[in-house]
Amino acid sequence: MRYAIYTRSHPGDIDCKADQIQYSHCRDFAGRFHLGSFLPQYSDTLKVSDGGAVNGMENLFDDIRSGHIHGVIVEDISLLSRRSWQLVKIIDFFAAHQTRILVVKETIPCPIQ
Repeated sequence: MRYAIYTRSHPGDIDCKADQIQYSHCRDFAGRFHLGSFLPQYSDTLKVSDGGAVNGMENLFDDIRSGHIHGVIVEDISLLSRRSWQLVKIIDFFAAHQTRILVVKETIPCPIQ
């Protein structure tokens, strides 16, 4: 099973520092659970495509469709999309292609009692 890492910086993060930190956390997670040593990175904020194109999610979808990627590691599920309806479509796509989603940390707010 081949895993990939998906990251995304916040708007205005010109150095893509958040991408680098997320990638590091996801690599550590992958190492703890022996998920592979080479983990390609996809991002819609890092310039990871030829010519500086930023289309990481579409590239990830293409690689999943072609059978190159079987699982995605993301630091926080909300990083997959900023809109809930898009997140549902992304999760449906992963389910349809039997792609695992591994979340490094969950940030569900809990009320303080």
